[in-house]
Amino acid sequence: MGALYQTFLAKKKVFLQAPTGVGKTISTIYPALKYMGQEKGEKLFYLTAKTITRTVAADTFDLLRNKGLKIKTLLLTAKDKTCFLGKAECNPEACPYAKGHFDRINDALYGLLTEEDSFTRERIEEHAGKFQVCPYELALDLSSFSDAVVCDYNYLFDPHVYLKRFFEGCRRREYIFLIDEAHNLVERGREMYSATLIKEDILALKREIEGAEPGSMRFVHSDAILRYLNRCNKDMLALKKECDKEYKVYKTESDIGKLCISLTGLHGKISSYLEENEQSGPVREKVLEFYFKLAHFMLMLESLDENYRIYTSFTENGDFFCKLLCVNPSAHLRDCMERGISSVLFSATLLPIQYYKGLLGATEEEDAYYVESVFEPRKRGIFIAKDTTSVYTERGEEMYRRIAGEVKAVMECKKGNYMIFFPSYRFAGEVYRICQTVYGEEDTEWILQEENMPEESREAFLNRFEEQGEKSLGAFCIMGGIFSEGIDLKGDSLIGAIIVGNGLPQTGGERDILKEYFDEDGKGFDYAYKYPGLNKVFQAAGRVIRTEQDAGVVVLLERRFLRSEYNRYFPREWQQPVIVDESTVGEAVRRFWDRLEE
Repeated sequence: MGALYQTFLAKKKVFLQAPTGVGKTISTIYPALKYMGQEKGEKLFYLTAKTITRTVAADTFDLLRNKGLKIKTLLLTAKDKTCFLGKAECNPEACPYAKGHFDRINDALYGLLTEEDSFTRERIEEHAGKFQVCPYELALDLSSFSDAVVCDYNYLFDPHVYLKRFFEGCRRREYIFLIDEAHNLVERGREMYSATLIKEDILALKREIEGAEPGSMRFVHSDAILRYLNRCNKDMLALKKECDKEYKVYKTESDIGKLCISLTGLHGKISSYLEENEQSGPVREKVLEFYFKLAHFMLMLESLDENYRIYTSFTENGDFFCKLLCVNPSAHLRDCMERGISSVLFSATLLPIQYYKGLLGATEEEDAYYVESVFEPRKRGIFIAKDTTSVYTERGEEMYRRIAGEVKAVMECKKGNYMIFFPSYRFAGEVYRICQTVYGEEDTEWILQEENMPEESREAFLNRFEEQGEKSLGAFCIMGGIFSEGIDLKGDSLIGAIIVGNGLPQTGGERDILKEYFDEDGKGFDYAYKYPGLNKVFQAAGRVIRTEQDAGVVVLLERRFLRSEYNRYFPREWQQPVIVDESTVGEAVRRFWDRLEE
């Protein structure tokens, strides 16, 4: 807290690596509020990647408020999640809440500002319904009266969604940015500042316009739009013929110059059409949907520099696309953080720190802090198996059975709930099959994370960990998936994480382009594969120890972790892991639990 307060005084950026459960949220919010309480800061933005971490921040403000803090806070939710109509059509003709909105908004605002200090989604929707105004617009207006805004990364970093009322223009304001789970910002940044144009989308819009009913689309601009759609399709077809491999990389914008010229013309014609035709309808909706994608592509085209790579390739279903890939988002992210006076980027997994500092826009003089774990080392057991691996060439029935045997041996040492993490659904399914058929469910219940699980299934999956039954629970999950970070299973809810593999992303495609880019500095494999993989492992392992009362084991079923090129990046609390194999893992884990009971 003291170090962060000094950071705010110095108006600098800082990186903070701290283990899960030590109190990162309160330790970042409190010094920021102390600084603001001395009338030195204008507004606090707490930015997150996931809904659950936004809830933790809101709960922390409530905790402080219960201790006497006087503050107004806003939990900002996305428009499509709060829209009363289900689908946002923000014009008075389509939305009754937009019609007359400005006649009623002041009364809605006054009611909330005088009655509430915590502007949650539920309270905002309640007042919006009462006064018949748009809940999202009401939330945006409340942000101007709030001391702290808790929201998604998008509202600062996204080039289209960012809060223009605060961040428009170049003037630096007295804002403080607290950026939670900052390891997620690397990939989110790449997504936000990249853009994709799909050839089949061009053809689909062309067919939509040509098949429109007379009068619905036949206007002065329709023929011009069709003409430019044909040009764009022709230019994309020429690029498609050049793409004779998995992907083709182009060095500069001039290499796709003809397409860029055609897209510029198309963008202008569609803009004119949308300005002159405000009546909603199926054709206009299709044009508008395409226009948003095109506008983003054109915006990113203006940003092209040495941090981008242009490439063409094919989707899984065979569609051809051209992508402007933001390989290194650091410049964009740094520019966005310059809108405030100070930023704290924190996470339980910012290792290796130089990797994250480089890609998150740090300068050499900006500090990074490593916070030691406050938990007793004896309550965490770290084990590495020397006889298992996820190397693709060694996968097969023999390796699957060995992994299943070691999973079962670990779980037999102490009854409880365990998560077993795998690099892919197929890999998880193979070991899950063996555990079910060979070991059965007499003393262990096996459950498997499925692809594209709906919200209800996710909740049911997690609820199983709250039930302390007669059997142990073995949950097969995916590294980097929905259950590998952002969930909080305390105490006996989870006593072990068994991690299969080193988390390396699948080779090929964009990962190879990243590797080629960073190879110029000799960091290609590390930046494209190793470090993102390690982060998945650390996040999965972080599910186990959540409070000072917790105890549990982390078992790494991957012999590559015995190499210094990997274990040199382990967190400090992972020192001196126990080396095991199929014949010794059960005994070693049992000794760990026995020592805790002595």
